[in-house]
Amino acid sequence: MRSNNLSGMKICIFQDDSLPLLSKGGTGQLERETGFRDYRPLPRVNEPSWSFQLSCKVQIECHWHNSLFRVRDNTTIGQFLHKDECKGMKKIFIGIDFSKEKFDATLIKAEGLKEYAPSAHEVFDNKASGYRRLARWVKSQSDGLTAESWLFCGENTGGYSTALSNYLYSCGYDMWLECAYRIKHSSGIQRVKNDRADSRAIAEYAMRNHDKMVAYKPQSPSLARLREVFLYRHSLVKQKVALTVRRSEKRLTQDKSDVKTFMSQTSRHLITEVNKAIGKCDKKIEEIIAADDELREVFEIATSMPGVGVQNATCLMVYTDNFAKFGFDARKIGCYYGIAPFGKDSGTSVHTRPQVSPFANRMIKSLLSQAALAAIRFDPKMYDYYQRLIKRGKHPLLAQNNVKNKILHTLTAMVRNKQKYNPDYMYKTKEKAA
Repeated sequence: MRSNNLSGMKICIFQDDSLPLLSKGGTGQLERETGFRDYRPLPRVNEPSWSFQLSCKVQIECHWHNSLFRVRDNTTIGQFLHKDECKGMKKIFIGIDFSKEKFDATLIKAEGLKEYAPSAHEVFDNKASGYRRLARWVKSQSDGLTAESWLFCGENTGGYSTALSNYLYSCGYDMWLECAYRIKHSSGIQRVKNDRADSRAIAEYAMRNHDKMVAYKPQSPSLARLREVFLYRHSLVKQKVALTVRRSEKRLTQDKSDVKTFMSQTSRHLITEVNKAIGKCDKKIEEIIAADDELREVFEIATSMPGVGVQNATCLMVYTDNFAKFGFDARKIGCYYGIAPFGKDSGTSVHTRPQVSPFANRMIKSLLSQAALAAIRFDPKMYDYYQRLIKRGKHPLLAQNNVKNKILHTLTAMVRNKQKYNPDYMYKTKEKAA
C-alpha cells in the first residue's frame, strides 16, 4: 500500500521491553521509510525520553478510522506500511441487501471515513450465476485494488444470505454478516425505504465500523446438517401442539356432529404422522452426532449433566457453533439466551433493579427453562442451590433464572475442560479457554 494513500493515519510507536532503547535519531528512519511527518511517539513507561525501535520487533498502533494494527516480529515499518495485505485496511465496501430471488449491492470507495468516488449500485440474482457476476462487477469497479482491500457486508437473514456468504468465503473474500437490528439502529434517521437505500446503508455501516468486523466462517458440514434437522423437528413439534390443542378444544366446545367427528379423526391421523416424523428426526440427529467425533464428544459431555437432554444439548451445539461462537464465555452465551439480568440507572429518577431482557431467542430460552426445572428436581446439588435462594427471600422465577445461569456456566466449563459432570467438582467458570 502506498504511503501517500495513508495520509489520514497517525502512527504511534512504543519500545518493546525486551530490546534496548535507541536514540531519538530513529525518527529520521521513520520519516525515510514511510514518508510520514505527522506522527506521535509515545513515551515508554517510567522513561523520560522518547525512543524508537525500527529494525525488528516493532509494535505500531495505526489509528485509522478507529482501526488497530500490529506488526509481527522481524518486520520493519516500511515493510508493514507498504504491504497490501494489511488486514483491516479496506477501501472498497460492498453493502448487500438480501431477498429471496435477488439481492441489491452498493459499492463505496473510501479513504478513511471519506468517499473519494461516486457509489455504484447493481441488482443480482440470488443464485450461483448472480454470485459470479457480483465478483466480476466488484473487480471492474475496484480501480485495480486487490481483493484484500474489499469488504462485503450484509444482514444475517438466514437461508437467503447463507449461499452467497459461502461462495464469497470459498473465493477468499472477506464477508461480514451483521445483525440487522444493529445496522438499523446505527443508520440514523431514514426517510427512504427500498432495497437500494438499504444496501447503501449497509455499505456505509461497513465503512464506518469495519474495525469491528467479524469475518464470516461457515459452519462445519455436520453442524449445518444438525442445525437443519433440529429446526425442522422444532417446526414439527409446533404443528403437533397446534393440532392437539385445536382437537381438544373442539371436543370440549362443539356438540356431537359429523363435522366434529371428521375434524377429530383427521387431526388424530395428522398427529400420528407428525409423531412419526419427529421420531425420524430424533434418529437422524443421533446419526449425525455419532458420525462426527467432535460433535459426539461435546454431546456426551453436555448430556452427562442432570436436566440436560438431547434437545437442550443439540440446541446449545447448534446456536453456539459447538461452544466456539462466543469464545467459551458463559456470560455472553447467557446474554444471547436472554437470562442475563440488566438494570437501568440514570440521574436521580431512573433506578430499576436488574431484570432479564425480552430481546433474546425465546425458543432456546424455553428449552433451557425446561432443563432448569428438571435439574432442580433430579440433581441434589441444584436442588440445594435453589432452596438456598428461596430461603434468602428470592422469588421462585428469579431463583430459576439463577439455576439457568449456573447450568450454562457449568456446561461451558465442562466443555472447555473436556470433563463430564461431577457434582463435587468446582468448575472455574471464569477461566479463559486455553
